[in-house]
Amino acid sequence: MYDIQTISGVTAKITKYTGTESEVVVPEKINGYIITEISASAFAKNENITSVTLPGTIEKIGSSAFSGCTKLNKAVLPEKLSELGESVFSGCVSLESINIPASLLRSGKNNFASCDLLKNITIDEKIISIPDNLFYGCSSLENITIPEKVATIGAYAFFGCSSLKEVKLPENLESINAYAFKGCSAISEITIPVSAVKTGTDIFTDCTALETVKFAEGTETIPANCLVNCKSVKNIVIPETVT
Repeated sequence: MYDIQTISGVTAKITKYTGTESEVVVPEKINGYIITEISASAFAKNENITSVTLPGTIEKIGSSAFSGCTKLNKAVLPEKLSELGESVFSGCVSLESINIPASLLRSGKNNFASCDLLKNITIDEKIISIPDNLFYGCSSLENITIPEKVATIGAYAFFGCSSLKEVKLPENLESINAYAFKGCSAISEITIPVSAVKTGTDIFTDCTALETVKFAEGTETIPANCLVNCKSVKNIVIPETVT
């Protein structure tokens, strides 16, 4: 059912899943080895899987690991997961539910591309940083709650989330990196907190439905090129503290 490759004397990674089960629960150990990784394309294009639960031992999921699993509607990511490759769940057209653990540090692009039913994503409330590229190309995402403890939103984190209608930025947010919300063409209003003193370029470029932009009281500088091609902007609130 599982092909594995050893990493060390006690750990291994799954290189291929050959089973036919619909509800897959990956075990913590296979043949005595602790499973810490899912290799690239290990479950790709499996048309039987409807749900997958990964053990708490998994720290890394390789590129395209579950891509093209067209019946997959639920995935449970483990609490120790620190890295996602690229296009991990791309083309999972039935995926409706997924969680983002607080442990996640690195993410490739297009992990949720063409996930047509994935409109809501749960982010662990303990997470302090949204990694670069995390929701890059997640065009069906409509709503997202960014936990209050988040201090950093990575570059391209929500790039191309063209169905995202509403975003509330945490009051203690410190940095928004380049192109974080570029191409989020359904957002109509945004408030940038005063705490966000580190901002990259073009953070809201091509947000073509954006009408109202508010910079919180106490803000001193306006980010470079932050509203490029925001054709619908009608109201911009800039406090007197801006120099």
